[in-house]
Amino acid sequence: MVLQRLIEGLRDKDIGPLLGLTTRSVTRIVLEICDKLNARTRTQAACILVSEQKAGMDWDNVTERTVTPR
Repeated sequence: MVLQRLIEGLRDKDIGPLLGLTTRSVTRIVLEICDKLNARTRTQAACILVSEQKAGMDWDNVTERTVTPR
């Protein structure tokens, strides 16, 4: 999932082949994630995701419903 790879610090061009997506699709998904989290950067988004995961929020289910590749 893009979220997990984002947290791991991978670049869009590295995430794409792992998930069978184009780099452009990954970039769009990351931008949508940042927008939904009100994060200015992918690093800030990753920090928010990690803190929410520690708090018990299940972001996998949330983003699978709201962020889909086109």
